[in-house]
Amino acid sequence: MISQSGKKILEKFVSSAKNLLMQNITELLQQYYGIWIDGHSIPVEQLSNQDPDIVHTAKMLRERLKHLLAALPENQNDKERLAVGQLIAEQAFTQLNRFSALRMCEERGLILESIHGGYDSVGFQSFDAISQVIGMPQYDRYKWYLHSIFDELSIELPAVFDRFSPYGLIFPDESTLLKLLELINSTDLSEWYDEQNGTTVNFWKEDETLGWMFQDYNSLEERRKMREESNKPRNSREMAVRNQFFYSGIYCSFFN
Repeated sequence: MISQSGKKILEKFVSSAKNLLMQNITELLQQYYGIWIDGHSIPVEQLSNQDPDIVHTAKMLRERLKHLLAALPENQNDKERLAVGQLIAEQAFTQLNRFSALRMCEERGLILESIHGGYDSVGFQSFDAISQVIGMPQYDRYKWYLHSIFDELSIELPAVFDRFSPYGLIFPDESTLLKLLELINSTDLSEWYDEQNGTTVNFWKEDETLGWMFQDYNSLEERRKMREESNKPRNSREMAVRNQFFYSGIYCSFFN
């Protein structure tokens, strides 16, 4: 069982990763998809980059925004800004879950090393040697590799790894990806000495870890606000937040 001191280590990690991902997603939404944090957006036809993948994702993001807007109370002020804020939060939430779940899969021998070593991981190096893609930047090749793992794991756990899900459409850019990997691979998470129990803890081997991460992603104030605004979860993010240990149990059954 994770001690109170250990929970604080996880809380610090989640806060840092959340801020990192939300900032990056906010920037990418504006840069590529024409959606601003204040709630306004431009038509897909006016995007400066008309790459088919970007256009398709932009359309899916706008459909998701429609659902988020519809879930807000009719008398809610500033609905567009709130909907974009929820969109950013759930995109970051999904990406953090995916990367953390992969790290836990590594520790259980379910996949080859893919996150712990980053670009130098055994899994990616093997993939890179076999695929022999010439001229593609390393970041793009690594992203391609991770997407192949997402696709494989989505067969068993689509709620987390389905990369075509509207909840996890925005992959972090290279700078953010490398910072996220640095946070995940910190020895504070894999070799933390718990003075309270006199043991060395690898959080990625602990079944409780994702449950506490679900809770830590949202402050106590945010969780109270969710319950005050609605007796029932209004979207998948709220469902996960309100039932963090139920979802952690689903993860554990998958890992074991």
